[in-house]
Amino acid sequence: MAEGNGSMTPGQTKALRAAIEHWQRRLKEHPEVHPWLQERGYTSERLEAERIGYSDGTLAEIAQGEEREALDGMGLLKENGGRLVFPLLTGTGCLALRMVSLEDGAESVRVLTEGAHRTPDGTVHLTRGKRLYTLRAGSKPVLRLQQGSAAYTDRPDLASASSRRRFAKDAAGTLGLARNAIQADLDALLLESERTHPTTVQVPVMSQEHKREALALLKDPDLLTRLADDMTALGYVGEARNKKIAYLIATSRMLEKPLSGLVRSAAGSGKSALLEKTAAFMPPEAVHVMSRLSPQALFYMDAAHLRHRLLIVDERAGSESADYSLRTLQSQQKLSLAFPVRDGQGGTRTQIVSIEGPVAYLESTTSRDVNPENLSRCLILEMDESAEQTQRVQECQRHAWSNGLGPNGHGPNGHGKRTSEITRLWHNAQRLLEPLPVRIPYAPHLTFPSWSVQARRDQGKLLTAIAASAILHQHQRERDGKAIVASLDDYGIVHGLLADILGQEAELSAHAQTLFDHLRQGVRAPFTRRELMNELGWSYRKTYGALHELLRVEILAADPVHPGSARRFALAEYRVRPPARLLAPDAIRTRLSDLSGTYPDSSGPNGAKG
Repeated sequence: MAEGNGSMTPGQTKALRAAIEHWQRRLKEHPEVHPWLQERGYTSERLEAERIGYSDGTLAEIAQGEEREALDGMGLLKENGGRLVFPLLTGTGCLALRMVSLEDGAESVRVLTEGAHRTPDGTVHLTRGKRLYTLRAGSKPVLRLQQGSAAYTDRPDLASASSRRRFAKDAAGTLGLARNAIQADLDALLLESERTHPTTVQVPVMSQEHKREALALLKDPDLLTRLADDMTALGYVGEARNKKIAYLIATSRMLEKPLSGLVRSAAGSGKSALLEKTAAFMPPEAVHVMSRLSPQALFYMDAAHLRHRLLIVDERAGSESADYSLRTLQSQQKLSLAFPVRDGQGGTRTQIVSIEGPVAYLESTTSRDVNPENLSRCLILEMDESAEQTQRVQECQRHAWSNGLGPNGHGPNGHGKRTSEITRLWHNAQRLLEPLPVRIPYAPHLTFPSWSVQARRDQGKLLTAIAASAILHQHQRERDGKAIVASLDDYGIVHGLLADILGQEAELSAHAQTLFDHLRQGVRAPFTRRELMNELGWSYRKTYGALHELLRVEILAADPVHPGSARRFALAEYRVRPPARLLAPDAIRTRLSDLSGTYPDSSGPNGAKG
């Protein structure tokens, strides 16, 4: 392998490893070098971790056979002594060697293979040909280009095309390199610097006791009720249904086409708290929380970073510019971006970046003006805005402050567990779940409204939610080979949570949907706003808002037959129909019993045959 070209052969990799180990041993045998390193903050632990060594010219004396031939091909047998060796290591090999002379401090670089690497402190290294680029993070990043013993350093703004051109021009003039090649390198460096490199989450080792506790939780027939109660214990009161739905969405990340959810309600209703608690009850390695998404942000993540994870965007206002990317990721479970880059020879080539799914998705918003294409892919969760829920929240706040717990304290019914104990239990439970396929044997006997195209996606959400429940309750379900068999208990759980959500008009608020359901109970004469107020017992403001929301989306029309002071309204003709409903779990059970005499669903309350 010529220096800086392609990748290393197995023989070269083995020889280089032996050389680095030799230099490490020589460093230990030259104590006169240690003061120089100590003055620059190199502790013994750091020397070992970074595998720093010392070249004293003896490598050529000990290298033999194929190893010697490989090292000679890399030019490492020609190195003079009296140099410290700093290997630029990655998870899979070594990009380059940085050599520093102790005599005059001169530094040189020997590039071994092309690639990129980011260190824990955010420094990005990129090698191309014989060139090494080092971009040091900071408020004003510093970029250093080295080739051999020559170097050029500046503070370019890599996001600026003109700034990249200036750096390429100046560096090319200083180092005598091809300007086009440097510009192509800077394009690659920009992409690498903007790519999200998440800190690896260290998954703790689960003790046998903690494993038993988590397994007992997963075998609890009231698993989702336990979830809601534990969130209450940590200070998030009420919203039992939304807690359960959000957790099912999070668990669906294990499926090949997970669920997505949009929490839509007024400011201050607890939307962010729901997302925060959902994230807190999932293992850190399974969640990615973001405040804002730029149009290209998802493309700069590591290819597999989102795979089978829960992605949360706290406020929809922070993700609107990435709408198209999110829709594509939700539907196709994969993103691909093709863009032109300079090839270093004066031309351009196409580079493709792919991001893998599947990914479960949650976000919140106060806006009613959300792209219908995004809405149709989500379960719409409306928060409880009732006076009773407000009273529960206020009581929880007073309780927390009276006990010195502050705004994040336990709720009034909390059972005294520490936050870490509760969340650790749920994290371990999720880690015990297997991402297995799910079979829903009774699926052919389910019914679903079919009056709109939206119903096609909504039935898919229903079936996916059943599968997510089966995944969560897999330690209570039968197996068919490697597949989990969803029981009717899973349908019962999902029906109880989603029956009045699925089949809704996706663009409607909870109040407008309630009014719509009320109006389509049967054929009725045109009506006034006051008549609705009396029928529903609603305030003027609440009735006015819901009524005019139905007018805006043309579900209602102003009746032209009754002009005058008392304006009358009527359903648009194609909307005059009774609301379609999902079959109740007992109706499904009865239907299956009629077909087969019995249905082997479960022998106990948890849906698992004993």
